Amino acid sequence: MTPTITPETPTLSDIIASMRNYAGVAEDCEVTQGHAPVAIRNWIEMLEALSELQAAPAAAGVPELFVQWLEREMPAGTIIGRPAWWAPKLARALRSAERGVLGGCNG
Repeated sequence: MTPTITPETPTLSDIIASMRNYAGVAEDCEVTQGHAPVAIRNWIEMLEALSELQAAPAAAGVPELFVQWLEREMPAGTIIGRPAWWAPKLARALRSAERGVLGGCNG
């Protein structure tokens, strides 16, 4: 029986390092110069943000009422196209939830 070699699953930092290397190689290549290195660096930034989110501790003290409201207003996958529009609404909702008076979905 031949032993099976299972490769280790790369960590997020391994993937980011590999992509940095590939972006450097792509920059020096005539064929990929231009958009490819920029796109790769954009993905690197996104992955770095993801690793920061994973490392961040869970928010403590967020009222359950606010969490429920936020889940109704922003189901998973919601894209925030205008953060400036959402910011006051979120701030009002959190203040209301802290007072225990958050009602409905209008914040």
